[in-house]
Amino acid sequence: MQKYIYIALMLHLAACTSYVPLPHSSTTPILRARLEEPDVKIYLQHLENKYQHYVFDLEIDNQGSEAIYLSPQQISFYFSDQRFPRRELTEEGEKYKRLKRKQFVRKPIEVKELYEQKERSRATVATVFALVSVGMMVYDEAKDAKDRSRSHVTEKEVVRAATRDALVSIALTATDIAQKSTQQAQEDSYFLTNEIFTEGKIEACQRKRGKIFLPVGEGLRYLRMIVPIENKEYIFDFKHKGTE
Repeated sequence: MQKYIYIALMLHLAACTSYVPLPHSSTTPILRARLEEPDVKIYLQHLENKYQHYVFDLEIDNQGSEAIYLSPQQISFYFSDQRFPRRELTEEGEKYKRLKRKQFVRKPIEVKELYEQKERSRATVATVFALVSVGMMVYDEAKDAKDRSRSHVTEKEVVRAATRDALVSIALTATDIAQKSTQQAQEDSYFLTNEIFTEGKIEACQRKRGKIFLPVGEGLRYLRMIVPIENKEYIFDFKHKGTE
């Protein structure tokens, strides 16, 4: 039992984690990582944590004369409790990669299915709360009517009536929250199509931007992301906000 509590706690802490870029040559705090080369510019930023995923904003600016192709599910990443080797140290970096578990960004279709599942489950919860609220209101009204028909009401019955009213109020509040949560999930699912980074070509002198989703890990302090474009890998290092 303690093991599962620990795992749940780690996932909760991970879900609250915010990652910021880790520059190797600058102490100036920045939120958006960037790599610039003559033919391409790449930008990455941690936006939020949602549905047990780290959501990053990825932008690629193709400044070359040829189209380039990117499959977001080929973007890989590693978590670590220690700083990663400098990207220039190839041999050390390769050794480190063999020691750590390599993971990949979610496929766009998987993210869409996740959002649709959340929308359905929240709608179900909202419906259940609504039915429970109606049932409690009917029961409370029937009990109140019975109490009003009596010539004398005891103190215990007054307490029970107050308790029923409180429970009805709580149920209505919970229903309202569940319905708002459902509406938010519906909006998220609706706008996701235009927000997610999809697989495909980026034509010359064009740019593409969208969200990519990383499954929440162990909540470790350091994160390295590797973005493969054509036959080259672009490396981005991040750290927990507040980590030295």
